[in-house]
Amino acid sequence: MATINLIMNRFVIRISVAFLTFNLGLFIDAAYRQSHRQPDVRAVPPLEVVAASTNFEATGPFIMLKRTYRRQSDGAMARFGCSDRASVDAAFALVRSKFVGRLVEKTVMLDDNGAKTGERVVWDATSDSNLAVIQWNKGARLFLVQAPSLREALAFEKSKVWLTAGCWDARSW
Repeated sequence: MATINLIMNRFVIRISVAFLTFNLGLFIDAAYRQSHRQPDVRAVPPLEVVAASTNFEATGPFIMLKRTYRRQSDGAMARFGCSDRASVDAAFALVRSKFVGRLVEKTVMLDDNGAKTGERVVWDATSDSNLAVIQWNKGARLFLVQAPSLREALAFEKSKVWLTAGCWDARSW
């Protein structure tokens, strides 16, 4: 009788381990698929036009390849960075890198002839991220806007003050 109980206990343990292993595998597979799933950007509506003031001014030196800008009317802050990368693929890789936030918009950048020159990605701040981020590239040149809110990031981008900011040479990085 003791041997039958021992065999039954081993059988129950093996079945339990197999069941747990199977469920753990399903859980890991589901987590992997969720983390590697590309967002359906077609379902994202276009961004609304931002009505915020766009009079930003540079407020000091570059820090970590970005310069801080301040809007005089309300003190809103934004950071801007521009860098030349070694190749178009290197710039694409950085634009396509995942940011901690909610994907708001993803668009293709075209030149006057309709040829693809880059991509633009907009991420909104979330509880895990305290910054809204807009990244885009034109060829091997990479652009980045960071602000505490999506509204401020879009207002800074619209301001075009960044057009005279200059870019870092990061082709050897």
